[in-house]
Amino acid sequence: MPPSYLFPLPNLETDYQLAFNEDWSAGLSIVAGGVYDPTDGSFISAVPTPEARWKSHQVGYDDFGEAPFADPDQYSGDGEGNAFPHHVRTSDSGEPVLRTTLTTNAVGASGAWKGGLLSSVDGYRNGYTAKYGYWECKAKMPYGEGIWPAFWLVTAPKIDEAFYGMPDGKIEIDGPEYYGQGDTTDGFEFKWVIHKWLPEPHVELQNVSTFVPFSPHTDYHTYGILVTPDLIVGYIDRQPIAQFPTPSEHTDSPSELAIMYDLALGGGYPTEDTPDPSYIDCAYIKVWTPKFVDQPTFTP
Repeated sequence: MPPSYLFPLPNLETDYQLAFNEDWSAGLSIVAGGVYDPTDGSFISAVPTPEARWKSHQVGYDDFGEAPFADPDQYSGDGEGNAFPHHVRTSDSGEPVLRTTLTTNAVGASGAWKGGLLSSVDGYRNGYTAKYGYWECKAKMPYGEGIWPAFWLVTAPKIDEAFYGMPDGKIEIDGPEYYGQGDTTDGFEFKWVIHKWLPEPHVELQNVSTFVPFSPHTDYHTYGILVTPDLIVGYIDRQPIAQFPTPSEHTDSPSELAIMYDLALGGGYPTEDTPDPSYIDCAYIKVWTPKFVDQPTFTP
């Protein structure tokens, strides 16, 4: 049981409304966004991309880890006859799930590691963002050394700025990040990290490791982030597991948060024995936003 001082998940039926629902039932709507140029590792100017729900790179920043993120149709497949790096497949229960692949076998990638990322917003702020609410994904994690999946939020560009119009206050909420260390004596480790990127300098405001007794790669579990004006709370299977004060760089800014979801490689851990291919399967990504102006508040 979690400690009693962690904020329980609010009632999503009475106090919140479902504002974003991606269950892959209509397939995957994605375009190259970011926009990353694989020929020299730089970002290039791009036209807005309002026609697709997801973009393939985070806005205004290079890819991270040891496997660049592939654009849709950049490679001819994953080596197993599927689209790369993401494709919708049918789960054992008959429901559509999104499989994101990390591999050296992408057709046309010349044996180099490649991974995949989803961003809910492009550099012109086309896409979905929210200021406060509860973000949740249901996923089955990969297993093995060097894998680095994450479900996270980051401040979107200013709505009144053109490409790469970064906000005055920018934060990143990593929750959770799951590193490929396997089973530890304490269970399986998830990291919850909060970064302050703007105004400069970059500061890592929080970095907490939490452990779960189950194997996250054998079944689906939900991973959630609640953001209120005074608290950020991390949940696994809707049980609170980590909690932090909301940075003023978010509360004092009009900017909103975009969704990020990825399967990367490395993150500071060895990659020599990373399973190839590795997969993360996602049943859904959903966002609930508050129905009322008054947000839930926490009193210890």
